Amino acid sequence: MNHMAHVACWLYEATKEKRFYNDAMLVWNGDSKSPGIEKTYYRGDGKWEGKPGPAAFGKQLPWEGAEYGSLGAAMYRMTGDPKYKKIIVATAKRIMDPASGWVDPDNYYQLTMDGNGAFVHYILDAYLTAPEELPDIPDKIGKMLEHVWTNNHGRARVMLHRLSDDAIRNGWNPSGGEDGYGVDQVGSVHAQSQAVRAYGVFAYVLQQKTLKRW
Repeated sequence: MNHMAHVACWLYEATKEKRFYNDAMLVWNGDSKSPGIEKTYYRGDGKWEGKPGPAAFGKQLPWEGAEYGSLGAAMYRMTGDPKYKKIIVATAKRIMDPASGWVDPDNYYQLTMDGNGAFVHYILDAYLTAPEELPDIPDKIGKMLEHVWTNNHGRARVMLHRLSDDAIRNGWNPSGGEDGYGVDQVGSVHAQSQAVRAYGVFAYVLQQKTLKRW
């Protein structure tokens, strides 16, 4: 549903057909029959809550609400309503603050979740929407990517980056043990695609930052 709403935002931007606008608004804001994303899951101050469970298998919001960074950015771009920007900024700040318990205090990788390529993308979409309010995000993401590429600077207990073919493990905790995730899985097609996503989006953001295209 999140992806469908995100696509609806882009389709409205491209076509200006009101039905796409209405579809996206319905998913986020709901109506008399369904409360929508914000009322269902958002608790304020960047905190989202869904059904609990292991991070990789069962948790309703596996990235602690970071997954709404991209959709919220699209909603803000489509509507111009500052509430969407406020929510995604608060979300990114909370998640990327080690005090939240979600990321490592030094290298900012997710402690208990895999899917880091998606995570990086969501956080950077929030950053691109409000770079002046999230100035530390590129540095934190850079440390995260350097951490995985160097196998935690040579100290990782599980292989994060396989040097023989540049395979990247989908979970980036150097000790393994992400909820529901096998510690020896590295270099699968999914993991590779997510690594490309993480590094590719980060390279794009750095280019935009250098060119000051905001």
